[in-house]
Amino acid sequence: MTGAGGRNCLDTLPAEVSDNILSYLIGPYVAVGKSRSAKDIYRTHPFNNLAATCKSLRTSVESYCQHILHRYMGHVRGLPPKDARRKRDLSYRMMWIKLVRGRCIFCRKGTQMGALFYPEISCCRACDRKEYPNKITLTDAKSACNLSTDQLTAKALVVEGHRFFRPRFCRANLNGVFTTLFFRDEVEKLSGEMDKLFPRRILKARKRLERLRASVSEATMRSSSLNITASGATATSAIDH
Repeated sequence: MTGAGGRNCLDTLPAEVSDNILSYLIGPYVAVGKSRSAKDIYRTHPFNNLAATCKSLRTSVESYCQHILHRYMGHVRGLPPKDARRKRDLSYRMMWIKLVRGRCIFCRKGTQMGALFYPEISCCRACDRKEYPNKITLTDAKSACNLSTDQLTAKALVVEGHRFFRPRFCRANLNGVFTTLFFRDEVEKLSGEMDKLFPRRILKARKRLERLRASVSEATMRSSSLNITASGATATSAIDH
């Protein structure tokens, strides 16, 4: 597909739009069968097919693969520094394909699952819990940080001209139940920003906590009173008999 002047339309797009398009050529959007050999996977992978089309598309694919490899720099061995110039014999797309081909990026065990917050990398559930432990459910985020569902999941939260930090979230199947997960530190960051702009939120949260404690204390005292009354009635009945 070409545009004006014979250039590929992908070349005319902003880098973030081009990268978003290329992100759909990796898992979990493009599944890799377990029974296929490594040679077949390398030959038929969409990145290699697209790179073989023309030089400009090959450059776009290599640039994107370099970006996603750098994103997980701490988990990739043998990768040149970020400021190193790309060598002609170094194929970032092949490094990426070899890295994620049906194996967990951490324990290297076979898996067809992706990390909950980074679905483009292969990661088993055990390693996902170990490497990204700081996750919190929507219910816990709302109760702990005094935030609403709309505030937590809004695409762009702007109040009185102030644009708030947007925490990442994902939908996950946990023990057969779908739930929304967040990173705890990101939820706390949003809550802190709102507390600075709206100090009344802190007072409301404290009053709500005091009311909750008062209701729990009242219920406890009422339960204790009923138990004492029941015990007295039982003792009186025993004496009469």
